[in-house]
Amino acid sequence: MTATNVVTTSFPISPFVVPAYVNIHA
Repeated sequence: MTATNVVTTSFPISPFVVPAYVNIHA
């Protein structure tokens, strides 16, 4: 799953999901 897909799929909560995703998968 790409960062773009995370933003698109989780758009309503993306401010929370994206930083967590990046921190976990960095």
